[in-house]
Amino acid sequence: MTTPQQPDTPTENRRGILRRLKRVLPFQKAHGRITIILNPAAGQSSPTLRTFNRIFHEGGYHWEIRLINQFGDGQVHARKAVAEGADIVAVYGGDGSIMDVAAGMIGSQVPLGILPGGTGNIMAAELGIPRLLSDSCNLLVNPNHTIRTIDSACANNTCFLMRTGIGLEATVVKEADREIKDLFGMMSYAMAIIQALNTTKPCHFQLDIDGKQIEIDGLICTVANAGSFGLPGLVLSPMVSISDGLLDIFVIRKVDLVSFLAIATRVVGRTEDPYTFPHWQGTHVRVTADPPQDVEADGELISLTPVEVTINPGSLRVIVP
Repeated sequence: MTTPQQPDTPTENRRGILRRLKRVLPFQKAHGRITIILNPAAGQSSPTLRTFNRIFHEGGYHWEIRLINQFGDGQVHARKAVAEGADIVAVYGGDGSIMDVAAGMIGSQVPLGILPGGTGNIMAAELGIPRLLSDSCNLLVNPNHTIRTIDSACANNTCFLMRTGIGLEATVVKEADREIKDLFGMMSYAMAIIQALNTTKPCHFQLDIDGKQIEIDGLICTVANAGSFGLPGLVLSPMVSISDGLLDIFVIRKVDLVSFLAIATRVVGRTEDPYTFPHWQGTHVRVTADPPQDVEADGELISLTPVEVTINPGSLRVIVP
């Protein structure tokens, strides 16, 4: 008596289909693996998974997505991706998300890919990375892309790539909340500036730059690693470089029409005005303020003063055109 043949289970059916497909389809050998760390709250629209799938699949890369639910998730996901052997760790989001993911890759040989998806996208502008999602994805799989080594910095143990703002600049970040940024985009920062100017008063800054003591009154103290404002030609100073191993420290002493025009002339015309917009350089700076001031780094509020900032030269590898 013969035993009736048992039907295949769903798992066995799937395995059989895959075996047959492998015999008839010319599967492309994968060039590597891309881990995309995505902030679903960033920017004014969601990324298209179809764009990821089309470009990365056609480029011969396996890809996966991990989500940022709160600040700090990015660096956890990045460290895990590096440990698991990712060839590229990419971040889709704004400058705060880029900062979060970069914190988990400092000192790693795995390159960071930036897929701009935020409101300002200043880091992308600094490095010449295209803002259109399809173009920035194509950059990652382009065999002729460049890997640039850049500096990072830490403010009270929080990693950042662009700059730390103390005083009015941090107040603007606080006022430009997510709902306003989703509605108005870059205009949300202008609205926040107007609101902050009505409530912010100058404070007394005490700076310790590599042991040099400086005291100065002002509305904003900025400690910069990168100089871009996100628009072509607009930089804090031509002396600011993201790969020179130095921090650039600026103080805006007051905000009135004369001061604003002087600062605008400096930014657009790249001239120096040591009184209205004094500028120092160093590798370590400690800033205290009276009264204490909010501190932001790359668009994220991190603490109150005092704040200590240090430079980490050549600590991050980034894919650029």
